[in-house]
Amino acid sequence: SCILVWRYFGANTSLYSSRKENKACYMMSGLMYLLAVNLIVRALLSLIRGDDPIETNFIVYLSLAGSLLCLILALAKLVVAWHLESISIATDGVTSLMGFLLGIGGVIASVIYTTDYDIWFIEGCIGVVLALGIVVYATWVVVTCIHKASNEPNHELVYNN
Repeated sequence: SCILVWRYFGANTSLYSSRKENKACYMMSGLMYLLAVNLIVRALLSLIRGDDPIETNFIVYLSLAGSLLCLILALAKLVVAWHLESISIATDGVTSLMGFLLGIGGVIASVIYTTDYDIWFIEGCIGVVLALGIVVYATWVVVTCIHKASNEPNHELVYNN
């Protein structure tokens, strides 16, 4: 979200600045790659060590509340992104949506674990799947921005002649 603040404030604050939009998308994609690496390492370590999901009711309720907050933020960001036609805001919305899915995945893993102790690995598997989803989305954002940038005329060359 700090990247979005930079994108819409400061020098060249045009609402439809494609240059700042692309830079914001590249930065957010880079952060999404880092998030995916962190998530997949933690999930794989959890699977290798055989960590059990946390069963504390307080943690489950806290995860549920945080997940719902992430869902509300994601929906708000996606609506704004739709109206502004902004990939960078949509990317931030997808990141919030992934936070929602991670939180709900933890809650689901805890609930399932209390009924069947043989399914201890579900939380780690959810983390791996979501990390791969983050990588796919971040790659799509980068490819989309490169494609848009290559199809736009270079106004600097036009005005300098």
